[in-house]
Amino acid sequence: MMQRGRYDIMASILAPLRKHNGLLKTDLMYYANLNSYQVRVYLKEMADAGLIMKRTEGWGKPYEITDTGAAALKAYDELRALMEPTVRKA
Repeated sequence: MMQRGRYDIMASILAPLRKHNGLLKTDLMYYANLNSYQVRVYLKEMADAGLIMKRTEGWGKPYEITDTGAAALKAYDELRALMEPTVRKA
């Protein structure tokens, strides 16, 4: 089994955020298969990079994907699709 890289993990956080239009930290832990420390580190890094944002008011789904995050996820998906034949050969 191949280890996931940093960008794979970020994509595993961004994808469910895009699909569900926002999620709680606990939900992201399950979707990305991370522990609480790991998800906290990635969420902070991604928020600092402008890929996600944390809502401060209201109740419900505090983490949302930004336009920058959606563009990054689209680019990741496109690159992954291009590399898929190469990945299978390795």
